[in-house]
Amino acid sequence: GENSELDQGLTSPTSSKPGQFLMEILGQLSVEINNPDQGEAREELSAECEGPGAEDGIEIGFNAKYATDALATFAGETIIFSLADPGSPSLITDPSDATRQVVLMPMRV
Repeated sequence: GENSELDQGLTSPTSSKPGQFLMEILGQLSVEINNPDQGEAREELSAECEGPGAEDGIEIGFNAKYATDALATFAGETIIFSLADPGSPSLITDPSDATRQVVLMPMRV
């Protein structure tokens, strides 16, 4: 939502410790923000998972600031995260804009 706990966790002031943006994908997308200054928030979102290993799920973490900055550049309602494994870069694309591509490096969770 526009004023959800997740949004508030993403927009906190800069901290000496990076916040975590954790995604768990298994049938649905669970997004968790852990911010040293404001605590944590969790939201469940609808997601479609396809490809090898989709039925096993994946858990991957990102620096919350980098993830927020990357996701803010997308205007569409749907984005695609292309994930290989928790240690590999993720490609984020917008199906409504073939020219928009962002690579996001994961962080160790």
